[in-house]
Amino acid sequence: MQSFKMRDHAGSLAIIVVAAVLALGALTWAGFDFRLVSQAYIGDRGDTLLNSWTISQALDNLRFRPLDPGYSRIFYGEPASFAYTIAPYGIALLLLPVYALTGGNLVLSYNLYIVATFVLSAWIGFLLIRHLLNARTIPAMIAALMIAFAQRRFAHLTHVETLSLHFLLLTVYCLHRTLSSRRIGWAVGLGIAAAFTLVTSGYLTMMAVVISVVIVIFLLRWQLLLISPTSPVLRRLAIASIVAGICVAPFSLYRIGNATFRYGYSMDEIVGYAISPQSWVVGNSQLYTRSNLNMESAFLGFTPLLLALLGWWWRRQSEDGAAANNLETGTIRLTTQQVIVIYACVTVVAYLLTLGPIFKWDGKEVMPLPTMLLYQLPGYALMRAPGRFIHVAVIGTAILSAHALNRLHGKRFYGSLIVLVIGALVAELLPWNGVYENRISRTSSSSRLIAYPFTTNDDVYAWLREQDQTAPIMHYPLHTDGEYQYAADLSRHPQPMLNGWGSFLPEWYYGYGWERFPSLGTMNFIWKRGIRFLLVHRELLSDKEDADLQKRIAVFNASNGGGLTVVQQFKTVTVYQIPEQIAPMEFAFDQGVPGNGWQAPVLANGRILTWMNSPTATIELDLAQKRDYEVTLVVVDEAEAGLLDTLTLNVGDTPISFTRARSDDGEAIHAVIPAAAVSGGRSVTPLTLHIDHVRSPADLGQGDDRTPRGLAFTRLVVTPK
Repeated sequence: MQSFKMRDHAGSLAIIVVAAVLALGALTWAGFDFRLVSQAYIGDRGDTLLNSWTISQALDNLRFRPLDPGYSRIFYGEPASFAYTIAPYGIALLLLPVYALTGGNLVLSYNLYIVATFVLSAWIGFLLIRHLLNARTIPAMIAALMIAFAQRRFAHLTHVETLSLHFLLLTVYCLHRTLSSRRIGWAVGLGIAAAFTLVTSGYLTMMAVVISVVIVIFLLRWQLLLISPTSPVLRRLAIASIVAGICVAPFSLYRIGNATFRYGYSMDEIVGYAISPQSWVVGNSQLYTRSNLNMESAFLGFTPLLLALLGWWWRRQSEDGAAANNLETGTIRLTTQQVIVIYACVTVVAYLLTLGPIFKWDGKEVMPLPTMLLYQLPGYALMRAPGRFIHVAVIGTAILSAHALNRLHGKRFYGSLIVLVIGALVAELLPWNGVYENRISRTSSSSRLIAYPFTTNDDVYAWLREQDQTAPIMHYPLHTDGEYQYAADLSRHPQPMLNGWGSFLPEWYYGYGWERFPSLGTMNFIWKRGIRFLLVHRELLSDKEDADLQKRIAVFNASNGGGLTVVQQFKTVTVYQIPEQIAPMEFAFDQGVPGNGWQAPVLANGRILTWMNSPTATIELDLAQKRDYEVTLVVVDEAEAGLLDTLTLNVGDTPISFTRARSDDGEAIHAVIPAAAVSGGRSVTPLTLHIDHVRSPADLGQGDDRTPRGLAFTRLVVTPK
């Protein structure tokens, strides 16, 4: 017994060492300079920078605000803004001790974790294969390394959460151990593993769900699972669910309050990111890559596919005999044949899921797929890139391949076959290094991974650290690769920022016409959010864009009696002071009114107006500062004569007096909202309008329209005094 345990540990140690050496070698081949491992991230200047910041924010929240996991310093003014990102708390929890031991070096911690994803995926894959197939060490090691070093994983070097395949593998491993063992510890382990998976990546969570559902379906089909309140298996699974729920809740509940997150992605966006069957034969390794397809590639290599087919062909040939199942005690140990059937089905399902909701061919949408139904389920609409489900096929084919390699043991020329398989895998899975000639002997002249030390704009952030730490800032331009750098730079200054990037974006991000900044609309939004400083990064603007911006700033300042003023200049970064609100806010009633008691806008007599449809109507005003505001409302019609005479205004519980005067486009109502009645900050200030009654045109004998009407408005102007 002791000898068996030693051999088992020896296999684990061997796979860990081999995987570590291969990971360092593969990343070096891809172009990363490990002399800069503590100074530059493994990846690119896009998602790598963003995801490194999400880990940093998660670490910060765990250490200093564990009761506020939704906090982040992006999208200032948005509640629980961390919900817009991947929020990788599973990774952060794992990295906490590493981060502490490296003296808070985020770059080194991040890079060590990238290497560890390959090692952990190989090791846990090895344990899973050994448990499922009782495979010998060499076949299990080869198959586990096929998982860890799959082509598709190197396409995701910038997506640290997707690289974290070890969480998914651990969940599947603990699920099988929970089924086959009476020990409650495995159920607890399953709950913890599932929780780590869920708070790390939604994709990995859905992959775990898919694998689990396939397993349960076959267990029911083979009558190996009793659906009964007294079933020991169900009790253990219930314990796992409770543990997972308790562990997940503190790190996930804040997401529910984010409307953008709840909505998920649009179907058009999901279809756009889905792949076609042609992608199944497009590689992403040094041997197969012909262009930088990255996310569109889904080829596993000829060797894994051939071995998987052999594993399926030999599914009835195994050495474990009948299943050792005992329904009374609730233990389910699958036979090798059953394992092969399950994971062959898992592989087929995974390939189908990569196609997304619409079948595409040559970039054209052909027809809907049955998987369209899955996007009606809660959580599934959060999966923007269906092609990532190819990782499930990687796991499935590796398990089938392990069975094939295990069956080859004892055959003539077994050693030579193993060497041939290893050589073929090395050739097929060697990561692309930036050269498209498909020659393994070619070194890269333009490496895929280039180490970028963190040295940008040091003087700017040194100056910011001397300012008020709570003063929110805004970087310009928005909508560029600069957003990734702005996020990464949050570790270098304390101020929150209006900018941000993530899996989702607030509605205002693309809806405010930032290319026209500083327009009245964009400045009103900035004033509403209380932004104090504007940082213009001229290195991200062309000469024409920079000149146009300077003209717009000059026009805005001239039109509003002052405005944006330069307070500091740092090489290519200009810092502006944003003044208190000086320009009026204008609202044309050509859109839905923020408040209650209003109809939809209508076109009447050549102008767009909005009717009150209730005796009481409210307008929610975004008044960020506690000061007096002048308000002008223009009334252009009334359902019946004299109705305007009954109008009263209130702000909260405060009655507001007003005057009336004729204007070019109607009757102008002038009032002043006193500072004492202004909510200020991020809260809205409700302006309430009340009239005696509303009546429909039908009530007044003016047709059949029974829509209630009171007063009709066309314009609102709010000016700070």
